[in-house]
Amino acid sequence: MAEILDRFLDKGSVQSNKDLDICCPDCVQDLNSKNVNLYVISSVETYLKLAEALGFTRQAAVPAAIFGKITNQSNGTCCTQITASVETTLKFNEAIGNLTPNPNPSCPSNFNSCINTLKNSLDAEGIDRMLDKGIVEYGSLSGVSQVCRIDDFINLSVQSDQTQSTTKAEVLDRILDKGIVISCYDDEIVMASVETWLKYAEATGFTNSAAVPA
Repeated sequence: MAEILDRFLDKGSVQSNKDLDICCPDCVQDLNSKNVNLYVISSVETYLKLAEALGFTRQAAVPAAIFGKITNQSNGTCCTQITASVETTLKFNEAIGNLTPNPNPSCPSNFNSCINTLKNSLDAEGIDRMLDKGIVEYGSLSGVSQVCRIDDFINLSVQSDQTQSTTKAEVLDRILDKGIVISCYDDEIVMASVETWLKYAEATGFTNSAAVPA
């Protein structure tokens, strides 16, 4: 299952959503004057690649504030939540700026509980690896954090591995390193890894080509 997800994210999927059969992410982000529904979950390092391309970092030409021109379909601002080691958090803060406490009462309240569920299912080495990589979740789907669903997927993936050669920490690593991006624009919904989605974003005009990592 993990290998199938790898291939799916690397190729990416573009699907018509004309009749809104698929729920779009809650966060509406202004990308180059295009309103894009956007959801991201990844490691800190992978997220920062996307953040640089989208102009969220301090060095970007646009304002560095993470909340920038970001709105929620209900009200207030979109959520960016992170769990990481001190060192990884400092790296994130250096690039992005300190996140203010979530100002939106509609932010997913299950993020921390899902993180704790995930931690409780990892051994000490797995927890170290998770904290060193960090987990960043940007936005939500139907008002809910997707960390619990990813945890469920990883459990199923490990259980279905008949060779028992893959650990939960290793599958989590692969997902966080690739990152998962879900976006809706016009009548298209796209799901891909961060690297693949940035190629789509450049071609669609969401980013300036010079800002997209090579």
